Formats: sequence, C-alpha cells, structure tokens
Amino acid sequence: MWENINAVKFINRHSEIRTLKAEYEREGSSFVVVYGRRRQGKTTLLSKFAKDYPNTIYYFADRESEAQQIEQFKNLVALKSGDGFMTDVVFGHWDKAIEYYVQRTDFTQKALLIIDEFQYLAMVNPAFPSMLQRYWDMILKHKNIMLILCGSSLSMLYSTVLSYNSPLYGRRTAQIHLKNIHFSYFGEFLPQLTDARRLVEFYAITSGVPKYIELLDKEADVYSNILKFYLTKDSFLYHDAKFLLIDEVREPVNYFSILKTIAAGNHKMADICNRMEVQSPKITPYLEALRELDLVERRVPITESHPEKSKRGLYFIKDQYMRFWFRYVFPFQSFLELGQTEWVMSKIRAEFDQYVSLIFEDICRSMISVWFGAKYNQIGSHWESSLEIDIAAHSEDKKDILYGECKWREQPVGKDVLDELVEKVKAITPWHSNKKARICYALFSKNGFTDELRKMASDKLILIDFSTLEVKTSEAIATE
Repeated sequence: MWENINAVKFINRHSEIRTLKAEYEREGSSFVVVYGRRRQGKTTLLSKFAKDYPNTIYYFADRESEAQQIEQFKNLVALKSGDGFMTDVVFGHWDKAIEYYVQRTDFTQKALLIIDEFQYLAMVNPAFPSMLQRYWDMILKHKNIMLILCGSSLSMLYSTVLSYNSPLYGRRTAQIHLKNIHFSYFGEFLPQLTDARRLVEFYAITSGVPKYIELLDKEADVYSNILKFYLTKDSFLYHDAKFLLIDEVREPVNYFSILKTIAAGNHKMADICNRMEVQSPKITPYLEALRELDLVERRVPITESHPEKSKRGLYFIKDQYMRFWFRYVFPFQSFLELGQTEWVMSKIRAEFDQYVSLIFEDICRSMISVWFGAKYNQIGSHWESSLEIDIAAHSEDKKDILYGECKWREQPVGKDVLDELVEKVKAITPWHSNKKARICYALFSKNGFTDELRKMASDKLILIDFSTLEVKTSEAIATE
C-alpha cells in the first residue's frame, strides 16, 4: 500500500501527523478516531503515517458481507505474521478474528491497527462497535497498541464512536477531524498558478478538497474546468455532491431542497421557509442535521453578546464545492442530462464574479490569522438592517479591533471604500465597552488600489492586493 503514497500530494496535514505521532509514542495503549467527509485525504494521511511503523495492520473495510470482511481481516493478519496454515480456516464471528490478531501480534514493539471506513463494519453488523468496545476494555487497552478508527460517514461515526450514547464513547485518547485544505496552502496544489486571483477562483469551486483539486486541468482556465468536470454528466464532480449526501442522510429530497434554496441566496430562516413554503419547525431539524454534518453553518454578527439566542442568524453552505453544485448543477440537471450546457455555462459566466465575491470574503476572513498572527482571536463579520461590514475581528480583551472590506471587482479600490467603511463603523450599535480600543482598518482587493489610497497605508490601514499577493507556503506556516 505504501508505495503509492508519493503519487498523491500530501499538503497541510502537519498538526494531524504530530497528533498521530504523539499518540503512537505515548506509553501504553492509545485509541484515535479520524473522521471527516469523503475526498479529504484521510487514507493518504494514515498511509503516510503508518509507513514508518512496520508493526502495522491496515484494514480497509468495504461494502461486503460480514463473512467476507472477517475473511479479509484474517488473511491480513496471517500474511503479516507469516501464518500460511490459516488460509483454509474460516472464522464465523469477529470475536475469533480479533482473538487471532491478539495471538499473532508481537506487542514488544508498539502495534498499529488501523480500521479504515469503519462505518461499513457497523452498517453490516450494528453489534460490531459493542463487540470492539468489549475487546478494547478487556484486552486491547492493556496491550502496547495504537488503534485507529477512521470513517467518512459523519452520521455513522457520531452514533457508533463519538456520541455519548455510542458503545465506544469515552475510550478514545485523541480525535482528528480532517477538514478541507486551508487557502494558505492551496497554491501548493496548483504551482502553475502564480496569480492569487486565479487561486481564489479555483478555490471557489473545489473548497480545497484534495480529490477535487487533483482532478482539475491545471493548464486550463476555471471556465474550461467547470464545463469539463462539473457540467458534463459523465464526470466525477457532476455526481459527487449527490453521492456524498445520500450516504449521510435519510429523506435526501428534503435536504437537497434546503441546500438548493440556501445556494440560491436565501440565508435567513424566514426566506428559506418562504421559498420552500414550509413552516420553520419542519425545517429546523434538517438544518441542524446539516450543521452536524459540517455542510451548513449558522452565522451571527460577531457583535452579538448571546449568539445562540440571536435572531439575526444566517445559514450558509460551508463547502464551496457543494455551494457551487447546488447553485449551478443541481437546479439545471434537466438541461445538463441532455448535454445542453451552453445556457448553464453562460449563466455561470455572467454571475461568476458575484458568486466568487462572497467566497472571497470567506477566504479573507480565514486568512486574518495568517496575516495578523494571533492578534485577533475572534473573527467574523457584522450586519444590521441597514449596513454590513465584511470583516470584524477583535482580540480577547477587545483592546484591538479590526474592520475590513473585501472587493472582488475589476476596478482598483479607492478612498471612497475606506470612507464608507469608517462611516459604517461609526453607525453600528456599540458592542464593546473599551472606548480606548485600538482600531485598525483593512481593505482587500482583487485588482489593487488607487495611488491616493496607497499613500494612506499605515499600521492603522492595511491594504492587501490579490493581484500581487504571494500566498504563504505551508513550510513557512508550519515553522511558526
């Protein structure tokens, strides 16, 4: 298995590797759960980690019968231990297979047992987590072993491992939630693109998911990639959003309708309900499920003192690939299934800058900690009925406050944008008691700034120009 690792780019997983190594080096047993949606590179992460430890059994579960799964596991153990006599032996239950693993494993050197796609074992036999819990408590946790359970179905992992009511709850010594590649590392996947504006465009359709990035034609522009990989009915990305959701939820039709409604620009609960002609009590459970699956987030103004009670909450699709798919693929599948891509493509071209502008705001917010370090530990935005500020951030003691505006447009940003931001800051409802707070303004532009505004730049006015921006490399960030 390890020989194929170098064929896949391994970027921005430094903290995860450090966590895994620390768990392996701890005295006694360790139990780690690695989870995250599909295509995030979980198997690549575990393969890269495990290749340095020869005393490893890496079992990749699949959609097979329980008998086939047990047979596959037994054969892995037999091959690893050189036990050729077990070829014709059949184990009827997992208990015997686990006992065989314990008997044939040398725990003098720490053993590493990885069960990838763990949810398939629990799907075939719902009692498997309870059986594993029993063997962990009675035998495995007393051995020199590191057990890693990895899964892609978040709903299944929660019910079998992570939730309070799950059989394996409380056994894990660490957990890793693998998420999308951060924008600050994104350029390493696309070294051909030296223009940060093009990186923003590609990020807006892939969300930094490693599998999606690797599929792209790096030599072509973003529109050619959209046509080839998103609008062509036989392509992987044309179907993947549907498969991801169907794997996670029951009643997928309701979830599809909600995501399509949000992707169309309806972010308030009232607007979502009105468009779907459904009362909010019927929508709320689905939105909560989508939040648990990390597909939807509820945002409130950073200025809210009680965010959980805020009536100004807005719902957004977190993943840009899903956001793009539900805005431009799912609603027009009747056209795309017939190969009629021209009208859909013309709509995307006409709206693409507007679509990217919202993701540009997300990117800039996510980069605040990269550009400003730990100075601002609370980062979000602010909105009221009559105004909106793209970025609002503050330090823990609220002595340092940052306000920012993001402009994804062809014209350079001028002083008028700064003046408007200053006036909006004066008009917002006061939200901090420290009248001596140090306020900094930041402007983020797709295509630079006017000479007048450049001359005003200082430590109180930060200008970040994506037309000349060099995205920080992962090596530099990892050493900080």
